[in-house]
Amino acid sequence: MKEFITLAYPDGTHLGKLSTKEKQQHIDDVMAYLEDLDRQGKIKSAEPLADIGRQIIGKKGEITDGPFVETKETVAGFFHILAKDMEKAISIAKANPMFNLEEGGRLEVRPMGIINKI
Repeated sequence: MKEFITLAYPDGTHLGKLSTKEKQQHIDDVMAYLEDLDRQGKIKSAEPLADIGRQIIGKKGEITDGPFVETKETVAGFFHILAKDMEKAISIAKANPMFNLEEGGRLEVRPMGIINKI
């Protein structure tokens, strides 16, 4: 199995427009998705990321505030998955419950361990 990192970029405030009941249902759906991947041995870890932090930029390592919640490019979390190849990793990512939300979002799937192959 190869390792992939999937970065989650939800659109807008993906949970902000949901009722309390809808938010809980989404959380339940995500947990079921993760439990299913775990049963299949296809996930190593998954974590949401806080919407606050700092960025270190440029040669001098300037520190700036960010990411910002209102930025559409904020990474909300990651999934460290195991798959035979990129196509299987994409299939796993496409089953993510974030795509059931009205606003949806974007998942970026990238192979890990490239440095070890150089």
